[in-house]
Amino acid sequence: MTDSATGEPLANVEVSIGGCKTTTDSQGFYKFTNIATNNRAVINFSKDGYFQNSAIISIEQYLENSVDLSSNFLEYSIDAYDREWSYDGQTEPVSVHADIPVGILADKSGSAYYGTVTARLEVSDITTDAGKILFPGDFEGINVYGETVLFSSYGMISLLLEDTAGNRLDIETGAAVTLTFDTVTSMQEYSVIPLWYYDYDQGLWIEDGYAERQTDGTYKGEISHFGTWSL
Repeated sequence: MTDSATGEPLANVEVSIGGCKTTTDSQGFYKFTNIATNNRAVINFSKDGYFQNSAIISIEQYLENSVDLSSNFLEYSIDAYDREWSYDGQTEPVSVHADIPVGILADKSGSAYYGTVTARLEVSDITTDAGKILFPGDFEGINVYGETVLFSSYGMISLLLEDTAGNRLDIETGAAVTLTFDTVTSMQEYSVIPLWYYDYDQGLWIEDGYAERQTDGTYKGEISHFGTWSL
């Protein structure tokens, strides 16, 4: 397990597959034992100060009663907070603005939250090798009709809000946050693009809403919760 920008190994990254969890050692290695074979296993990575990442893998029984993922070269990276990526070779990162109305934040119990908030926003260009590493899962998702489909992505954002104790906050049921973001070359022909969020439990992208191109060339759409979104 490595830092996506420096390439340095990361210790104490929590790695989970289903109900099994472990952490990386000082060299970024991790190992699972006695886990079942699975041709579509969801593996998630998380560490304080980093955005979560996820991948879909096929687990085979390499060793008797054990699977050593590290020795089979399944290497992944996660991205630290406060790093920016650019789109289409631009030197400046694409602008993403989140309009969060007053009074719509809730804590994990669902109660309204009005205290101090720390916001984390990452914009990733998935056309680059570095961006592809950070793209969780694969390009498979469930559309608004409940069908499992392959989809195209023009970019990815991760938007997280935390209280003063580092606990995640979310959007109250029935409320929404408006995202406004710049266009990129590959999406200019579309007046409407779907929005997808990543479900880390299922390892699938879920279509949820859309963004419309505005007269100034930007796109605007609403999201119902924080997390990782594909544009």
